[in-house]
Amino acid sequence: MRWVLWIIVLFALAVLAALGLGNNNGMVTLFWPPYRADVSLTLAVLLVLALVVMVHLAWQGVAALTHLPVRVRQWRFERKLAASQQLAMQALFLALGGRFVRADAVAQRSVALLDELVLFSNLSASETEWLTHLRWLNVWTQGECKQSLRDLAGRDQVIEAWQRMADQHAPLQRAEVKDAATLIRARWALDARDPVQAMGLLNQLSKGAGHRSLTHRLKLKALRALGQHADALKAARALAKHGGFSSDASARLLQSLAMASLRQCQDASQLDSMWRSLDAREQRMPSVALAAAELGLKLRAESAWIMERLNRTWTHWMEHPNDWDEEGEAQLLLSLQSALQQLPPDTAWLERAEQAHLKRPRHAPLQALYGLVCMQHALWGKAVSALDDAQKRLEPGALKRKVHASLALMAESRSDTALALKHWKAAAQS
Repeated sequence: MRWVLWIIVLFALAVLAALGLGNNNGMVTLFWPPYRADVSLTLAVLLVLALVVMVHLAWQGVAALTHLPVRVRQWRFERKLAASQQLAMQALFLALGGRFVRADAVAQRSVALLDELVLFSNLSASETEWLTHLRWLNVWTQGECKQSLRDLAGRDQVIEAWQRMADQHAPLQRAEVKDAATLIRARWALDARDPVQAMGLLNQLSKGAGHRSLTHRLKLKALRALGQHADALKAARALAKHGGFSSDASARLLQSLAMASLRQCQDASQLDSMWRSLDAREQRMPSVALAAAELGLKLRAESAWIMERLNRTWTHWMEHPNDWDEEGEAQLLLSLQSALQQLPPDTAWLERAEQAHLKRPRHAPLQALYGLVCMQHALWGKAVSALDDAQKRLEPGALKRKVHASLALMAESRSDTALALKHWKAAAQS
């Protein structure tokens, strides 16, 4: 479309020239005493236009010669900048490939070129900002290489360089750069197995950076290393909320941290406070509820509190039996039996155990629990029958030892010394 417009303009100029210059009888007289020159008006106009064009071209040539040093400087600047960028990319690729010594050397060459570029005069604000960013990235590559090579002295020099470069960035980017350097230093501290220093660095982050997923990951790792499982649980919740783990991995992590937090309790009141600090999702986890009940037994918590946790686990076991392995079932039944011994005989639990046993008559751990509950209610015949049948099918472990010990006690109460010794021996060997 543009070439059509140009053709139209040229035709218009041609028409105007033909009309204005083709039949022009005007004359222009030039006096230069003692000389006189007569030329046509058309020639005079053409000469004036030619003179204007020549003056313009001469001016452009002088301007080009005047700006030649500036153009040479810009060419040298762009050439060195391109070389520095290429070296920075090469250093990054070498570092990602594990070639840390070569990457460090290449990054150092890039930094040397950048130092030369800084000496150029009349740099624009954007050029100065870009050089600062590129230098920072090169220094970061050097730091990662020195960290991987365990060159701690070199890494400390990188940290000092970062601190000197912090104020060279634009005000709006200064906080981001400082937070980035702090996060990297915290990760390096964790790699060096220094969680105390890592937590100190993470606490220096700005408010916005403190809520990032990477920050929560580093805090989680540091707090677990320090044994502060309650705080680590908070970090894990934040990560799970932001999708930092898959659903299964998140559930396993929250479960292990909740159980570890409960195990750090020193008395019953602290255990109850820690339990109430757990989320509803964590409290519904059967392994967490079972761990809380076991700790309640050790710390002599109230029996009603213990039974409430065990009821949660019992309900889950009855509704989802396939989610439990044999070891977990045995642990649940032992904890439940220990809790029931601390309470007066409860006919409701006797009926519950009997119904579960009738529903699954060939389930050895459930049969053992039924026998132990019958023994607590002084139903000796049912207790002996259920326990004797269960011990034949139970795998060696704590529950089988408990069954043999209970059978031995009941045999001693009947003055059957031989049978009691037999069961005591079997308990010792289980």
